Amino acid sequence: MEAVKKIFVRELLEKIDILEVVSEYISVKKIGKDWYAVCPFHPDTKPSLRIREDKKIFNCFGCGVGGNVITFISKIRNISFLEALSFLAERYYPDIYVEINKEAYSQKRKIIQVNAHILMLLRKYLKNKDGKLARDYLNSRQVKEEMWDIFALGFAPADPYLIPNILLKEGFSQDELCSTGNIKHTGDSLMFIFRNKIMFPINNPKGEIIAFGGRTLDETIQPKYINSAESSVFKKRESFFGIMQALDEMRLYGKCVIVEGYFDVISMHQAGLKNTISCLGTALTPSHVGFLKRLVSDVVIIFDGDDAGRKAALKNIDLFLKSGIIPKVGILPYGEDPDSFVRKGGTMEDVSVKDGVIFAAETFLDEPIRKKDTVGISRAISQVHLLLSLVYNESETQAEIYVREISEKLGISPSVLKSDVRKLARPYQQPSRKRADIPEYELEILRFAIFKKESLKYISEYEQYISSEEVVSALRCVREADGNVELAISLADEKVKKLILEVVIEGKDYPEIGWEELLESILKRLAIEKIRKELIQISKEAYRDPIKRQRYFALVKKLSFLEGVKPKTKRGEDSGSEK
Repeated sequence: MEAVKKIFVRELLEKIDILEVVSEYISVKKIGKDWYAVCPFHPDTKPSLRIREDKKIFNCFGCGVGGNVITFISKIRNISFLEALSFLAERYYPDIYVEINKEAYSQKRKIIQVNAHILMLLRKYLKNKDGKLARDYLNSRQVKEEMWDIFALGFAPADPYLIPNILLKEGFSQDELCSTGNIKHTGDSLMFIFRNKIMFPINNPKGEIIAFGGRTLDETIQPKYINSAESSVFKKRESFFGIMQALDEMRLYGKCVIVEGYFDVISMHQAGLKNTISCLGTALTPSHVGFLKRLVSDVVIIFDGDDAGRKAALKNIDLFLKSGIIPKVGILPYGEDPDSFVRKGGTMEDVSVKDGVIFAAETFLDEPIRKKDTVGISRAISQVHLLLSLVYNESETQAEIYVREISEKLGISPSVLKSDVRKLARPYQQPSRKRADIPEYELEILRFAIFKKESLKYISEYEQYISSEEVVSALRCVREADGNVELAISLADEKVKKLILEVVIEGKDYPEIGWEELLESILKRLAIEKIRKELIQISKEAYRDPIKRQRYFALVKKLSFLEGVKPKTKRGEDSGSEK
């Protein structure tokens, strides 16, 4: 990592509160002096992810993942370390972000500028003679012209070279056009990837156009929908359609409705549900949920009324529960989607909205209970246990309500179901384990380096006696970070990072007075043991090898100094060989 970036990483880590960032994505709960959460990085129900707020790090006792806030964002958003660094800087400290990567910042601004020009052309084509078929299609879908403007709908003409040629004449370079994910090279020319399609601009929460979606007018062409390729401003796993139009309503009421498609969103807005958004042909991700958690506490999932829609809803219920949100599920008649339902005159009053946990429990339990399938019932109960344990971690009162309702359905005692759920929700106990591969003295020296920054100046002259390469590497990272543990984690490779995390998580308190003597004793003991081992190794050959003999007496002298004993020499021995 370059020196300049290292400075900005240090500054960013010092400013950002890891607990604030983590709690935007998952539900955290204080147990003792630390915070715990259900780990989002492996299938889990117990609060196994621990956040040390004082050290600004996290680690999971279940799957072993851990690190600082940059590591967390990198893993939860599935992006690289540098992308995570840029994301945090851009969101929390834009001035730092610009300094970290001026080139990337400039490229993002250029992409948004090009997309704005593309939209102006698409809007023009929708309204002129080229867009008649598109306008007729929108009318056939009962989309009012008011919605055309609210969602800035457009039309991509059949000629794929038209838009790129216009943009080139406006002064944009080929590289700038291709970086948007909307235009690609084909031979010596540039081609717009959308042709003869109704166009849906995709905005970020600031209202900037980051990408486009297109719907073909020819029903025989598959796939019917395509999106822009991902770019530095557009990631499908964290973007929504309709977010700009829904944002004010979401903030005002703390509620949102999630549907599947572009026309679903538009129809719901047209029906008055202006807090409706959709993902972009992809499942909800922790990044989506993390964004929503900052804005809303009430979420209704309305997916298509078929088996695939129910499965998608079930998957998303689990994701929201882990984040601390208990979602609701809107159940449509079989075969309907939100768009078709609204166009047939349906309203939200006609939609059966159920609590997500109850919906999931019924989905799991109803069929095996009806069939009297004891094995199926057992499996379903296990799935219900997992859901209830997630609720229990967040609210014991809410879990109690669900336990009573579900136990009545099962015909069992609420106390039995509650007992099973409490066992699952119990915090994960960190297994006690010793690092047999690293001498305890050396681990203790690393603890001093991490928990007593001042000790680094004493440790450096004894590093030559440390046998563990992991400890040496960890000490180097801590020293390069000037004692800043979060930064040291960023500098370390995976193996060394894991060692640093293990030491930090185990914790250690040293006295304010007298710790220097304790450290000196450990360092001397380490050096004495290492020297004694080497003396044994070379003693047999020292009498016939002048170099080894010189080394032998130098070690004897050093050992005597460390043990506080004046060295004794025989007449004729080269006691002054170290002069």
